Amino acid sequence: MREGRVEVQGLSKIFPGMSHPALDEVDLIAEPGQLIDVMGPSGSGKSTLVMILNGLETADRGRVLISGRDMSGVPAAGRPTATVFQQDNLFPDLTVFDNVAYPLRAAHASPVQVADRAEVMLLRLGLAGLEGAHSHELSRGQRRRVALARALMTQPRVLLLDEPLSGLDQALKSVLLDLIDELRRRLGTTVVHVTHEQGLALATADRIVVLDHGRVAGAGTPRQMYQHPPNSFVAEFMGRSSFLDAEILGPLTPRGPGHDLRARVRVLGVELVVPVAAGVPLVPGRTATLLVRPHCLTIHQLGGAGDGGDGGHRGDGDSAARVGHHEYETAPHGLMGVVQQVRYRGETMEYLIETEQGSLLGTGDLWSEPLARHQRVRLELAADHLWLLA
Repeated sequence: MREGRVEVQGLSKIFPGMSHPALDEVDLIAEPGQLIDVMGPSGSGKSTLVMILNGLETADRGRVLISGRDMSGVPAAGRPTATVFQQDNLFPDLTVFDNVAYPLRAAHASPVQVADRAEVMLLRLGLAGLEGAHSHELSRGQRRRVALARALMTQPRVLLLDEPLSGLDQALKSVLLDLIDELRRRLGTTVVHVTHEQGLALATADRIVVLDHGRVAGAGTPRQMYQHPPNSFVAEFMGRSSFLDAEILGPLTPRGPGHDLRARVRVLGVELVVPVAAGVPLVPGRTATLLVRPHCLTIHQLGGAGDGGDGGHRGDGDSAARVGHHEYETAPHGLMGVVQQVRYRGETMEYLIETEQGSLLGTGDLWSEPLARHQRVRLELAADHLWLLA
């Protein structure tokens, strides 16, 4: 068994007074050196999972294996793990250097080893020059760096992060997460990171696990979880989403091994061929949920507010708020909507479009003429990038 591999098998935990288990048959695997982001709404069991992994809480059922060794009955001090919590938990009466050096000193390492490793860790985390400072003299970001440096002093095989970036501004979150990513790649440390930050998780994680009421609602790579989520809960949790009811017209036979299942559906009055999530019953006449991410929608202007346009032809005066170049099946025409909201997002314009079957969220570039509220628009759906859910 490779060092640093984490395997969670059927982990369950219920606390007195809870209406549902904190964890309910949770399975999870983190390979050595991987960064696994555990996500979910408040109360979904994320922190309970970390507490059981680090030995500060016991499970009612199931077990945790680290590097192939069953951790049942192994106390926190005997596990090859280190944890950084949302609270810094620094010793206020100790200096930065002494806070960082504490774990090795508690392990009775030699003064030379303590000094050498602490110096290296302070340099890596950008804390050089602050060795003699106390926690009340540090910024919040600096305190988080000290907590991280202290956790890494023992060179743990597994680093557990329980929302350590919570409360920091977005720029500092990105800097610290990049630092964590660099350190785990350099040291070969497996990282299990509890977070609410979908954007950061999509950008940095090797795998994402989404919990809901103590159960695993979905797990996969960031691309899988965003583009091809297993259910509507994960789809909505992983980013801005729109959902349409789609009438199933029938399945299509896959073209060969490795090709995803597709189905022909009718949505907003047009027929499309779309990829399908596993387990969706493709019974003609039944309705399924079609996930439409903002990048799957192209919005064409028809002119001024209330101008019906021709709904199909796009001449010199008909511009589009488009994302990318679509070389796949799209609705030819007839998908009409009205702009309800316009939001400036810095890098893009965001539009909420009302259609006869509900609202759709789309984006447009900043160099095209912006759409106006109450303006009628024509829509194109990038069929290959849609996703049919049960």
